[in-house]
Amino acid sequence: MSENIYNSRLEISFTLEQKRFRKKDIEMSYRSLNHYDKTGLIDDDRDSNKNWRRFSGFDLIWLSIIDELRNIGVSIENLKLLKDNIFTKGNYGSIDKANFITKTFKDEIVDSIFYKYKLYLIVFEDMSYTFQDSFSEKQLANMAYKDVVSINIPLNRTILSVFKNTVMTS
Repeated sequence: MSENIYNSRLEISFTLEQKRFRKKDIEMSYRSLNHYDKTGLIDDDRDSNKNWRRFSGFDLIWLSIIDELRNIGVSIENLKLLKDNIFTKGNYGSIDKANFITKTFKDEIVDSIFYKYKLYLIVFEDMSYTFQDSFSEKQLANMAYKDVVSINIPLNRTILSVFKNTVMTS
């Protein structure tokens, strides 16, 4: 990987890591945020509960995924399992059901911005997951998941909106 690409990807990642957003920047109630915090779906890394809660771009994308899955009835327990699969077990990447290598959550998002492709999160009924992108549609071409129950969440609109707002608040 050339140094230019690495530096640009690093800049995108650094930008999305910054805790620049507050509650007013997202369309979710305080009640939902507090509930997701108490159940372990989101992490509250404030020094004390007296400070305003802040979110990174990556946090906003995860909150959007939570919201999408809750809207179709996915339970809190299943969301906690998905969170563990994505952010703990998948922290170094993983191999999905069709033996495709999946990068980390953050790397998938950064790559989708840098390489300008659409990104989808595919969640299976056991709360395992994979990412599919429009850049390399091997998973669809060989129909790797055709007989597997899954939820397909398009992330592109959320990613681009969050990134645009992140850059504007820099």
